[in-house]
Amino acid sequence: MTDISTITTALSGIKAAIDIAKALKDSDHFLEKAELKYKLAEMMNSLADAKLAMIDAQELIQAKDKEIIKLKDSLKLKGKLERYRYVYYFLDDNGIKMGDPFCSYCYESKNELIHVVQDPLKNRDFVCPGCKTVTDWHRLDNGV
Repeated sequence: MTDISTITTALSGIKAAIDIAKALKDSDHFLEKAELKYKLAEMMNSLADAKLAMIDAQELIQAKDKEIIKLKDSLKLKGKLERYRYVYYFLDDNGIKMGDPFCSYCYESKNELIHVVQDPLKNRDFVCPGCKTVTDWHRLDNGV
């Protein structure tokens, strides 16, 4: 369900419960007990539906809030990162690369910062532990 439809469902459930309550209030005192129980049950169902819809809406709002925070953090990082040949580096306040490089594939495709590490079997190769991309250090140094 989308945000608007979830909220609309909740509001219509609340409206239905209010309408039933008004009908009960405005009816004469001669309602039969069975009819009264039916109306009350109908009102309770409407309120239960509204409550479930509001819970769904709350979960959607929380998920969107988390996504907004993630996107804001990503924007902050983007200003501090620079791609240099096949990897990304953090930049210090003077614009100088610092620290170990990050996998460009993981950052560009999944927005994840994963350090490339030296392959223990091949002294000159670096590998991303996330996507397994292998980069020859010579390519990083010389831009080949």
